[in-house]
Amino acid sequence: MPETRPGAALDEEEAPSELDLLVQAGDAAALVALARAHRTGAEGREKSMRLCHEAYEAAANLGSAEASYALALFAMQGGLGAQDWKAGAAHLRRAADAGHLDAKVYIANLYELGIHYAKDPAKADVWYRNAARQASIKDAVETEEFALAMAELGSAREYQILVEAGAVADEDKERLARRARLHGYELRARAPSEVARSDSFVPDAPRAPARKAAAKPASTLAELEAKTTKGRASGEEKVKAATPRVDKPARKATARSDASSVTFALGMVAFLYAIVFVATAAGAGYALTEGAKVLIAKSGPLPLLGKRVELIMPAAFFLLAFVPQFLFYKASAVMKALLAAGLASGLGWVAWGTGKGMFLPNQVQQSAGFAVAGFLTALLVVGVLGGAKAKQLERRPTVTLKRDEVEDPEDEDG
Repeated sequence: MPETRPGAALDEEEAPSELDLLVQAGDAAALVALARAHRTGAEGREKSMRLCHEAYEAAANLGSAEASYALALFAMQGGLGAQDWKAGAAHLRRAADAGHLDAKVYIANLYELGIHYAKDPAKADVWYRNAARQASIKDAVETEEFALAMAELGSAREYQILVEAGAVADEDKERLARRARLHGYELRARAPSEVARSDSFVPDAPRAPARKAAAKPASTLAELEAKTTKGRASGEEKVKAATPRVDKPARKATARSDASSVTFALGMVAFLYAIVFVATAAGAGYALTEGAKVLIAKSGPLPLLGKRVELIMPAAFFLLAFVPQFLFYKASAVMKALLAAGLASGLGWVAWGTGKGMFLPNQVQQSAGFAVAGFLTALLVVGVLGGAKAKQLERRPTVTLKRDEVEDPEDEDG
């Protein structure tokens, strides 16, 4: 009989588990990888939502934002039992405060739709804007490009705006609907029986591992993390069966103004700036021209300019009227206005030459006057049609998301 060391069986029973070892090592990333492995049964781990939840909980306690977000989905979607909105909201807030983008969008949707929290579009806007900044969305807020980019993140507000405006192609509608559902859209309408212990539950959606279980377990923690994170694919299809199809979304209650009226207002503000710059250029050009004439009369030709004082006015308009327009108009809008100015200038030149359209003393002055008029008219038109830069002109202040700007979820329960 082989010799048995006294107490060996006891030592084996008390040997720390893999989860305990990772907790002791403070390795949150490996705990997240272990949670994914238990969720899918990958790398030879036991497929168990309970063990998955335990690993996520341990990682969240170590500060993992991704784990906190997964725990929020467990709680709100009923991954292990009945839905627990209060616990889910607390986990969401912790993940969002740690910089988790999906958590921010999820919280915004809850405020926007009045799920768990009282409906509050203003607070939703704070979270939406913060998520947009983190995702580096540079498009103006009131544009279709911004709405599409936010809908890709899962924004229920922008999804509903696009659908109601008929701006979503049929092949994209269901995909964007799934994105919104993965971030809480219509979750309240689901009965507890539909979410409790559901096979379609995806705690770390929408980026769930796509690989199946391997034939043998990973030999090291590094291999576990590498293999379970490699090739992460979308788990959106798994949620489709457990969530209702979005064909006619509920009407949106939001603080946003009608897009067309906002665009018109921004265009008018930009046009006022354009008039100020043109007037400034005209005044400066006239003063410089007259001053140059006096200097030439006293001292002779000027450096670089010589006696060609007629070049001063065009230079003043270029520097003081044309270039500053890029501050308040999109580059494409300014170039369209420049093209219109060129066409108007030619029209004024030809009209003066015919002898029947002589509105100014000489042909050059009339051509320049027509150019300025055409430039301003084009800026007015392209501005009210969306050519103005909303970020520089909209009156709403940029909100930096801080803890004191959105009350603690426990204070907003309901």
